[in-house]
Amino acid sequence: MDIRNPPLYTDTPLSLLPTPKFQTGQEDPFTIEASHMALSHNAFIRGFNTIYQQADRLQTPTDKLDFIGYCQSWIECVKTHHQYEETDLFPNINRAAGRTDLMEDAIHEHEAFYGGLELMSHHLTETGVDFSATELINIMDSFKEALHQHLAAEPIAIAALAKYNTQENPIDILGIADAAG
Repeated sequence: MDIRNPPLYTDTPLSLLPTPKFQTGQEDPFTIEASHMALSHNAFIRGFNTIYQQADRLQTPTDKLDFIGYCQSWIECVKTHHQYEETDLFPNINRAAGRTDLMEDAIHEHEAFYGGLELMSHHLTETGVDFSATELINIMDSFKEALHQHLAAEPIAIAALAKYNTQENPIDILGIADAAG
């Protein structure tokens, strides 16, 4: 089987993430919020995988145009999610914990795949229905590990924030996340 043409609906090239709640059986607010994050990240993984799997299967210009719209929507969704984290969620977590650096690693992880998202968007915008599926997949290959590593690490980091939740300084992680969107 050609790795670039796997059977449809397989979880490749990126594997889905287990939720912290499923892994630990815990139901504290930090585990719940980490699980919410894992589930949203799984939606991004599913989107990545569908783009990766469908890119070289498209035949008609209409299908290719629809696919480009789907790709651009996925890119925008991933970028918007991470932008809200950097501008709202993470600063509010830091404030609640009385810290300034709790989610710095996540921000650096975002930077590791943003360039790939931009290259992907640029390739599709510049070439339109004449895009190269091979080039698109090569671009995706260039950032898939950084993206997946981040998507897997962030829920763990959210769950680990529980250690900053004390009686003297309670952190309403679910409220912070709800307010952030």
